[in-house]
Amino acid sequence: MGFYDFAGSTVVHLIGGAVGLVGTIMLGARHGRFDARGQAIEIPNFNLTLVTLGVFLLWFGWFGFNGGSVLAADGTVAVVILNTILGAAAGGVGAFLISIWQTRLISVGRTLNGVLGGLVAITASADLITPGAAILLGLGGGAVVYFGELLLLRFRVDDPVGAVSVHGMSGAFGTIFYVLLVPAELLPTGATLSQLGVQIAGVISAILWATLLAIVVFGLIKRFGTLRVPLEHEILGLNVAEHGVRMTWVDTINTIEKIVDQGNYSQRVEAEQGTEAGDVAASFNTLLDDLESKIGVLNRISQGDLSVAPPQPKSDHDLLSISIDQMVHNLRNLIGSVEEKNRQLKTLNESLEQRVSLRTEELAEKNRALEDLLEQVQATQNQLIESEKMAALGSLVAGVSHEINTPVGVAVTASSHLDQKLHELIARYEASTMKKSDLEKFISTAKESCQILQTNLARAAELIQSFKRVAVDQSVDQVQEIPVRRYIEETLLSLRPQFKSRPIEVALECPQDLSLTVQTGPFSQVLTNLIINALTHAFDETDRGQIAIKVTPKDSQIEMSFSDTGKGITQEHLGRIFEPFFTTKRGQGGTGLGLHILYNIITAQLNGTIEVESRVGQGTTFLITLPRA
Repeated sequence: MGFYDFAGSTVVHLIGGAVGLVGTIMLGARHGRFDARGQAIEIPNFNLTLVTLGVFLLWFGWFGFNGGSVLAADGTVAVVILNTILGAAAGGVGAFLISIWQTRLISVGRTLNGVLGGLVAITASADLITPGAAILLGLGGGAVVYFGELLLLRFRVDDPVGAVSVHGMSGAFGTIFYVLLVPAELLPTGATLSQLGVQIAGVISAILWATLLAIVVFGLIKRFGTLRVPLEHEILGLNVAEHGVRMTWVDTINTIEKIVDQGNYSQRVEAEQGTEAGDVAASFNTLLDDLESKIGVLNRISQGDLSVAPPQPKSDHDLLSISIDQMVHNLRNLIGSVEEKNRQLKTLNESLEQRVSLRTEELAEKNRALEDLLEQVQATQNQLIESEKMAALGSLVAGVSHEINTPVGVAVTASSHLDQKLHELIARYEASTMKKSDLEKFISTAKESCQILQTNLARAAELIQSFKRVAVDQSVDQVQEIPVRRYIEETLLSLRPQFKSRPIEVALECPQDLSLTVQTGPFSQVLTNLIINALTHAFDETDRGQIAIKVTPKDSQIEMSFSDTGKGITQEHLGRIFEPFFTTKRGQGGTGLGLHILYNIITAQLNGTIEVESRVGQGTTFLITLPRA
């Protein structure tokens, strides 16, 4: 057929490259060569100096490889050697230039492989081509090697030394493309196109033969489990795993990994004398000695031993020693400061004991008087509740319940609050944790609570005397079924005096046949408190506005919406309106207990819920949900 391969670009190098490709694919990539996304991770050469020396030795050996293929001592040998030199040099220059073009860096490894690619490419026709053609063929071989390696990486084929691209791809390139650089009369077939076809057929035949044979051979090896070493041997290195060679670098890395895994800084590397790796290991051991010493200092500090001498910084960059020294200094200062504060607190507590004792006796006496007064008020209230059962007018019942319960509830709450604060102060005193600020805060609270008690109990006493003459008959604890609309209308009727000379309209929307089984007294107080609260806080005396009450049935519950078109509540106050003693009308008749009592009645006595929405200038809406039975 006239296939021409002067010194083995195909029969030697292409065959080897094809076999190497099959072996590489069946063997698989090295551990860590590709990340989870399939991107290649560069594994650097062990020693570029040795790699370069090896390439130049091959280059020199190629003179005999190509020159010896002439099989005669004539002038052709010189031409072959010259073309070999030019092809190798051009291959290296080609890979060098492409590396700079692609990465702006000089890739030494790929430049050296470019030299080998040029040698392989020139081998098929070193005796036929001219020196100029040898340069072109070498440049092409270098480019084929460079881009061939990238192509293999794209398909996740790991060729550690570039054998496939150097021998296989450059061999095929040189075998085929030399035809385009040689005069037709020098070709075995005497025609460029026919010779090109012969060369391509020869290359394909070689690839198929080598590939099939390699698949069989590597398949058998893999079947017996001897194709690839275990992963742990690959990570450790075969010189260590299979030959038992000791390497200080490996020992150092293993020690670092153990320290990271165990946190044990007492481990050391056995330093090999007379080697660079041994020197590194010795320096690493020195570093570990220093770290372990500082860790020992930190351990003693963590156990409360501040007498330990901190390590002396070696320089301004020794941040660990500087930090330990500053920490010891700051801890000593902090402990001294705490001890001084404890002495001051002990002195203050001793001086406060007598004052607390006197205040406790005074508060106990006032509390006893308050309890007596509350018992009297409760007895009077019970008497009024009994008399309410005989009353014919529901409006008077609601008025009595609201007017009496409000100041009494305020007094009880203030008393409970005062008692709670007294017990908290006693507990702090007995635990020796009381501060001056605690006593001052309690005195302020006691003063305010006493003022609230005085004002509301006086108000309650006056109301009691006034309402003793009124006969009413309704038990606030009695559970009965009521027509909701009529009950609300009667409650509104009883509160009509509150609306006197006030331009406030009340709109009621409620089904006529809606009924509710409930404690009538607490339910009446809920309505009364809501209306009084709106008149007090939502509208000024001369403000015109509207109060809307809407009741709707919902499954086994009723929803009652109570809305006003008044001032609204700021976001700052909205979350606090149900807190006891929170009011924006203190000193103007407001005690801060109305909505608190309302909340407790709805949630505790009536087993319902209450929510509130409000915007400044747009009014307020209370949404109350109660069980129907």
